[in-house]
Amino acid sequence: MSIGRLKLVSFNLELKQLDIYVKARKRAIFACSHCGAEGQPVLGIAAKDRTWRHLNFFEYPCYFHAELPKTHCGQCKRIMRVHVPWH
Repeated sequence: MSIGRLKLVSFNLELKQLDIYVKARKRAIFACSHCGAEGQPVLGIAAKDRTWRHLNFFEYPCYFHAELPKTHCGQCKRIMRVHVPWH
């Protein structure tokens, strides 16, 4: 499952870190993060991007920055952010 597509990869020489930005797929279909019901369309994008520390890129820290889609489940009626595969 993919939450989106690669938007930007940037190496900051001053900070000595690699940043990877992922843009959410707005027309995707996901499973509900609460009850697991399949086939839930994207309702919108969470207001705040999330950031995760990844393994180093050689000796430099690497960070994922991602927009997270939200779904409104037709089964449990909850609005939830989509689970990301690397969390």
